[in-house]
Amino acid sequence: MALKQMTLTMQANTGYVIALSAARSGIGYSSVKVRTTQITWVKTGPYSDTVQTFPTPTAPSTSPGATNDYYKMAANEVKTFGYELPKGGEDDSAFGTNNDRIQYLFIYATAIGDLTIDAH
Repeated sequence: MALKQMTLTMQANTGYVIALSAARSGIGYSSVKVRTTQITWVKTGPYSDTVQTFPTPTAPSTSPGATNDYYKMAANEVKTFGYELPKGGEDDSAFGTNNDRIQYLFIYATAIGDLTIDAH
């Protein structure tokens, strides 16, 4: 599968849904590396064969004792979501149809900054 690269210019206190591939394309990514210049909340969404509609992400709760399903990235942090397939991820058929392919990223930006995405 080809490498997909993109940069999102984020606005403060704004949520984003990023589709890494088109609906019903059969393309999901095994590994997504994200770099951010500001504190950013990130969550991955799995591949789906159906057209998906998602609400725009809102700020995750930061009150004491609160839990949420987003990963909080520090400014200038680099994080890899997913896993690396053998041989650069060219063929994931050996992993069957239930592998955790990533198709969507849900982002909540706390400040103006850039989010760089490398998916493969």
